[in-house]
Amino acid sequence: MSKVKPITPNNMSLEKKSSIPDEVIEAFNELIVENWKKDSATIKQKDAVARIIEKLPEFKDKSTELFELGYLDVEKIFRNAGWVVKYESPDRGDSDFFAFFTFRKKS
Repeated sequence: MSKVKPITPNNMSLEKKSSIPDEVIEAFNELIVENWKKDSATIKQKDAVARIIEKLPEFKDKSTELFELGYLDVEKIFRNAGWVVKYESPDRGDSDFFAFFTFRKKS
């Protein structure tokens, strides 16, 4: 009989959090504090990537790996911590718009 059990939907956010390095969460925490205005913080994706690379310099020339590894998929982790998180990204070919995260306190 197998001792390994399948992951449950309820455990998914815990598993996802454990697969994302602490440095990524620290980077977002710092950026939320630095960008806090009145009732929300808006963080450009490029600024999040830059801060993560500061903390994880092994990704300096491999920033696309941050996306491949899902290190920027932090929305559910922060939602479970009490935030309303929105991620906005540009449509294909839209070079005038940069992806960003918005963090708000839950009402």
